[in-house]
Amino acid sequence: GADFDAIKVFTTDLLNSPSAMASVLWMGLISTSFTIWLQAKAFSRVNSQDASLILTSEPVWAALCARALLSESLNLYQILGGVAVLAATAIHDGLIPVPFLSDKPFILPGAKDATDKQNQD
Repeated sequence: GADFDAIKVFTTDLLNSPSAMASVLWMGLISTSFTIWLQAKAFSRVNSQDASLILTSEPVWAALCARALLSESLNLYQILGGVAVLAATAIHDGLIPVPFLSDKPFILPGAKDATDKQNQD
């Protein structure tokens, strides 16, 4: 129907426009492919804790950059969410010690663990 005709007109206009095609190629090759490749190269040079902290905190940094560069407003829930993301990542990576957390992994009640099998042998 009408939706298909709109897509056909849009893609025809896109394919006939050199500047539009250049934009699509730029977004696909540089803005996406190159940055993913560069990110993979960079993360191959850092330890897993640093990579985890950087990747998990990406939305926090995006919000802070939007605030700084675009004057976006952040409400209390967004700020608390950012703090929670950073705190959880830091705790998980052992950067913030939490005394009541044990070194043993959390196992759901009723779930079998590799240590259970060793104890049975």
